[in-house]
Amino acid sequence: MKNIAITPFVVLSGLLFGSSSCSHTTPPDIMEIPSNEETPEKPGESAGEQTDGATIIGKVTTPEGTPIADIVVSDGIKVTLTDKNGEYRIISDKSCDCVFVSLPGNYTAELNNNLPQFYQTLTLPPKQAEIHNFKLYPADNYSSTIIIHADQHLANRTEDLKQFNSKVLPDINGFIANEKVSGRNVYSISLGDSSWDQFWKSNSFDLTDAVKCLQNINSPIFHSIGNHDNNPYIADDWKSSAIFRMNVAPSYYSFNIGEVHFVILDNVIYNNPGATASEMGERSYDRALTENQLEWLKADLSTISDKTSPLVICAHVPFYAEPSLSGQNITTKRNMLNTDKLEEIISSFTNVTLFSGHYHRNFTVESPYLQGVTEHNVASLSGSLWWTGKSGYAGNHLCTDGTPGGYGVLRLDGKKLNYSYKCIGFDENYQFRVYDLNKVRIDESCVSGNTQYKKLVKDYADIYYQVSNNNEVLVNLFSWQPGWKIEIEEEGVPLYTSRVRTKDPLHILSYECQRLSHNAVPTATSTFSTQYSTHFFKARASKPDTRVTVKVTDNFGKIYIQTIDRPKNFSVKMN
Repeated sequence: MKNIAITPFVVLSGLLFGSSSCSHTTPPDIMEIPSNEETPEKPGESAGEQTDGATIIGKVTTPEGTPIADIVVSDGIKVTLTDKNGEYRIISDKSCDCVFVSLPGNYTAELNNNLPQFYQTLTLPPKQAEIHNFKLYPADNYSSTIIIHADQHLANRTEDLKQFNSKVLPDINGFIANEKVSGRNVYSISLGDSSWDQFWKSNSFDLTDAVKCLQNINSPIFHSIGNHDNNPYIADDWKSSAIFRMNVAPSYYSFNIGEVHFVILDNVIYNNPGATASEMGERSYDRALTENQLEWLKADLSTISDKTSPLVICAHVPFYAEPSLSGQNITTKRNMLNTDKLEEIISSFTNVTLFSGHYHRNFTVESPYLQGVTEHNVASLSGSLWWTGKSGYAGNHLCTDGTPGGYGVLRLDGKKLNYSYKCIGFDENYQFRVYDLNKVRIDESCVSGNTQYKKLVKDYADIYYQVSNNNEVLVNLFSWQPGWKIEIEEEGVPLYTSRVRTKDPLHILSYECQRLSHNAVPTATSTFSTQYSTHFFKARASKPDTRVTVKVTDNFGKIYIQTIDRPKNFSVKMN
């Protein structure tokens, strides 16, 4: 693996666009330290000995030098506000390696390529005071669009770079361009696993290479760290994540866009026993937030005075488990080890949205423990780790629940949030796929490999190995959310529709059958193989050759309709 350059903050000329700020109050542990001298202008230089003991000092201004008061600044543990002169002072042990501002909604930061430079790396010994100044740029962010993507897993394998450049980038950048034409500012949030630690050395392609690829996305990106973004040759959570902090972003931080407060968390405690400088460890981790993070989060959220304003929290690993089905109702439970502590901290907020990745498939759940909390787990940008789109395979781009690989779209208009999922290669209105189950059959004829692999297809085909003549239609509603309504009609006559937990047949055909056709046993792990999901709906028609219409109405009253003429063929090319 190439050497990774660890460099301090560099100011570049690119700008990040922003908007109206959240209101702030002074939390109990805010440090009120009087300034005892003018803050020098040069960032990162020594400030000499400070009589008040401050070890990080600085000033936040506009580019013209106008001081900006009440800007939240943190060293990752303590939180303070700038005074009327735009100055801040923190008595810090520098254990978190950086200082950052929580961008207000009506200001923006400069960019290093598309990485917002809201933070600076600390470079001097812990007891030596150093200066870190920030310049923020006024902007109006009242109406903004946030693209939320996860699990890119760029590793220079399985034609991932080719697929990313030829399919993913044109889709995302085209979408961004259209949003900007409509007058909206556009940002991105990466939910982690930009890279794939297992291949850092063997493919000479590490986290910094993956992030460089993502810099071709034409919007600023706020990154969170995933388990595969940690250094697999270090058996220590903090040290293994240093490559992320020094080259991408702090491990956790906050910012505002318009009237919405965003928090990025690191809920992967990377243990990785057995790692050495030359050998990867077990790459194991705990799903949890560190105590330092929880304490910082309390202080950060205490600066938000309006608890009815939307709060959006993002992390790599889901906070709640993928839902199960109990009758016609979905159920979930806590997935992160200390989700209860997070719930306690956010309990005073009435409108909380969580975003996560990691599972490579879509689901939305409401917290059964805290009212007003909804989590969207966003399907992977890489689909099934780029396999179904590889040359000689299915030629589509599917996640393990049958959802096309894609990204979330969160639109902000003041305090109003509107979330949907955008499939790569499809119009934003494409929200579901309809199967005519009379035509869905997965058997030996679907495999072109050697006989020994053909015989294995029954092990993967699930219920689709058997012929069905029940005249049923199956709908995969990719991003179903609580409150969405689905109606299925046969020639204008309503059909009874039930929710089912099942596997997506197109993914079985596109991944497992394709691997068998290439004389290989499909990988059994959940990020490759077809998984059971609860965003499926089934109805039974009266005849095999009638027209069926599926109508879906989302929480905002938007209607999506597909009409199919049956019989409808089943193939890897179907929509």
